[in-house]
Amino acid sequence: MVLVKHPEIGNKHVEESEVPELVKQGWVKWPRNDEEKALGDGSDAAYWRKKYQRDLAASLEKPESEGAEESEDAPKRRGRPPKD
Repeated sequence: MVLVKHPEIGNKHVEESEVPELVKQGWVKWPRNDEEKALGDGSDAAYWRKKYQRDLAASLEKPESEGAEESEDAPKRRGRPPKD
């Protein structure tokens, strides 16, 4: 069993096979690796902010495919149409 932590939900023990999916959802495996320890203590808000900024920067580095906004997975525009 592995301990995972979440800033809003708390802590829980899970099987090792479940960890990658939980990490995608915002959980942190504990004990952390050296890269995550450099972000700071997991009990303060600064750690989660730095982790979010690091993950956001990593996702922005990946080139998105053209026409992704037109795909069926994209959220539908709601509300009034824009003024021309």
